[in-house]
Formats: sequence, C-alpha cells, structure tokens
Amino acid sequence: ESKDGESSESSESQESQSGQQSEGGQQQQTPGREELEQAQKMMQEALDQLKKQQKENALKNQDQAIAELEKAAKELEELLKQLREEEKEMVLAALEARFQRMLALQTQIYETTVDLDATEREKWLDTAVSKCRELAQEQVALTAECTLTAALLREDGTSVAILLAVEDIEIDMGSISERLQGTRTGTLTQTLETDVIEALKELIEATQQEMQEMKEQQQQGEQQQGQPKRPDLVDLMAEIKVLRSLQLRVNRRTKKINDLLADPEVQASGADTADLQEQLAELARRQDRLRESAIELAKKLEQSR
Repeated sequence: ESKDGESSESSESQESQSGQQSEGGQQQQTPGREELEQAQKMMQEALDQLKKQQKENALKNQDQAIAELEKAAKELEELLKQLREEEKEMVLAALEARFQRMLALQTQIYETTVDLDATEREKWLDTAVSKCRELAQEQVALTAECTLTAALLREDGTSVAILLAVEDIEIDMGSISERLQGTRTGTLTQTLETDVIEALKELIEATQQEMQEMKEQQQQGEQQQGQPKRPDLVDLMAEIKVLRSLQLRVNRRTKKINDLLADPEVQASGADTADLQEQLAELARRQDRLRESAIELAKKLEQSR
C-alpha cells in the first residue's frame, strides 16, 4: 500500500511539474532570446564544420549567426525604446502633478496678495503685516518645491526647454517671496505672481499635449508596423512649443515693465524704479538663454533629418 501511495504521489508530482512547464512554455519569451539561441546553434555548427575543413558550409552558418544576432539586437533595441517611452510618460505625468499642485498654491498666494493690496496702507494693522509675512513663508516653501522640480529635471536631462521654464519660475517665486516679506503687494508683485500662474498653466498644457502626442504616435506605430518611428521629432516639437511660450513670457513682461517705468507714480518711487531695472536685467539674461536654446534646438532638428 505504501508503494502504491508513493507511486500515486510521484505521478501527481510529475503531472504538476509537466503542467507548470506547459504553462511556462506559454509565457512570452524574452525578446531576442530565440534569435540568440539560433545564432548559438549556427556558431556551433560553423565550429564543427571548420574542424572538418568544411569552410564553405562554415561561412554560411557564420553568416546566418550574424543575421540572427542582428535580429536579436533589433528586438532588444525596440524593447529598450518602448521602455524609454514608458519612462518618459511616467516622468511627464509626475511633472504635470507637480505643476498642478504648484499652480493651486500660487493661485492662493496671488488671491491673498490682491486682497491685502486692496486694503489702504493707512488701515494696515499688525494682523495684515503678519498675514503678508506668512504669505511670504508660503511662497518660500513653494519656491523650494520648484527648486526640487528643477533639480529632478536636470537629473532627467530630457527636456531643456521645460527646465528653462521651471528655472525662470523659480527665480520669479524667489522675487515674490522677498517682496511679500517686505510687505510689498503692489503691481509688480502681482505681475510676477500672474506670470508664474500663466507659466505653470502653459507647462501643464505642454506636458499634457506631449503625453497625448506620444500615445498617438504609439498607436500609429502599432497600426503601421515596419515603418520608422520618430519619437525624437515629438520631443523636439514639444521643446519648440515650450521655447515659444518662454519667448512670449519675456515679451509680455518686457512690455509690462516698460509701461510701469513710464508711470509717473512709479517714477516718483526710487525703490520701484530700481526693482524694475533689476527685472529688465533679468529679462535680458533670459532672452540670451532663449537664444542659446534656440541654437541648440536648431542643431538637434538638423541632426534628426
């Protein structure tokens, strides 16, 4: 009875192992593995034929081995490209979430700034001053989040234009926090705040659009297999759009500052005039960076042709 039991258990074990192997056989094979195994087989045959002095047959097998290796490399390259695209989508989604959060917080700061500025200075109490400085600390915290986002973008290294935009936002946020700390809630502070809000909205739109274009290209690639894919052009197009938005921001800010400098009330205030001159110097720096970025993008576009 014991032997029969052992035999039954052994049979069940073998069936289980067989079932597992069968299931394993149905699993998707690693891309390139079949080609590598075939190449290995061709190499072995070539080696055997060389030992037998069968040079022509050996050469044929060597050529077949090379062809199989090339196919394996191509499959692995496609897999790597797919993984990179998936990683890029994850990065863009994470960026969008960050920008959405920053937008919500910056909008709150702006609305509170407007409310504070609506109160006449003569009627400002200690509570208003305290509120303004609390607002400055909120802006400092938001600036720190923006700094972290810029650091992550530098580490990722995929989007130069978005990094430029975030760095500009970071500088503006720093200026806002300094002005709020000094209880300056006027036109220039609000201009900086609205510029940051608009910039964040544009970045959100840019990331959403790039993700959508990546999905559309993937779908087209599935429908048109065998045709070359150009994800590099999608990236370049997104970069160019962000660069255009940055240029528009510089243009808008320049016009606004020129209008403020022409304002008699501002001219009467030496402090405001000095702040505006600093802003113009910062805009000149940004314009130069945009020029350099445009040159780099033009080079990339030429290389992608």
